[in-house]
Amino acid sequence: MGLEAALQRLSGATVQDLLSEEFVADAVRLAGLYYDPRFLEGVHLYGDDVEWMRSDKSHGLWQIPTQLAPFLVELAGRKVKTFLDVGTFNGWTLTFIAAYLQRFGLERALALDRWNLLDPACEDLWAAHGLDIEYLAFDSEEVRDRALARYKKAEKPFDLAFIDADHSHEGVRADVKVYAPLAKALAFHDVNDVFCPGVAGMWAEIAGGVEFTHHSRGLKVMGLGLVTL
Repeated sequence: MGLEAALQRLSGATVQDLLSEEFVADAVRLAGLYYDPRFLEGVHLYGDDVEWMRSDKSHGLWQIPTQLAPFLVELAGRKVKTFLDVGTFNGWTLTFIAAYLQRFGLERALALDRWNLLDPACEDLWAAHGLDIEYLAFDSEEVRDRALARYKKAEKPFDLAFIDADHSHEGVRADVKVYAPLAKALAFHDVNDVFCPGVAGMWAEIAGGVEFTHHSRGLKVMGLGLVTL
């Protein structure tokens, strides 16, 4: 169990395996889920996947495996060569997504966060697996904008921007305003989460998106949304 083991599984998999939602979900479980003690309606947040939750409080993917898996399989057919990650947190989800998309042509990624919470082991994995990821923890919008300026020379420089940062309605709206002009598609985390009404509310305002919200116990937690711009 661990992120390195999950990446090894992805790198050694056949394309047929990688297009199997069950295979990808199992790879997420192998990496391990981020420690989260919350319950909803008497059911643990992770539902039937709680056994894959890590006991340490700094590692793991903060994802529902049966949501992330179909989301990634959908992206496999979209030829994502450039990826922007907004709200990287510990870097485990970014690393897993990048390793998966690398099998389908991902060339580079830019990861942004207001706080440096990146697990240092992720950078070692990026190097070991040939993942071209630039990481920036910025303390002001000016620092962020200077980093983004290098990419604004091209129209829509990112095939996909994944937003999982400020979860308030105003925060998500502000992120959409900044990053939508840079991306051909936007993805959001927590679009179906009772704990994150700001994200869910903003997602409800976006037309034409695809949702990935399956939960083993039917809870409204997390959820991924994807929309083409």
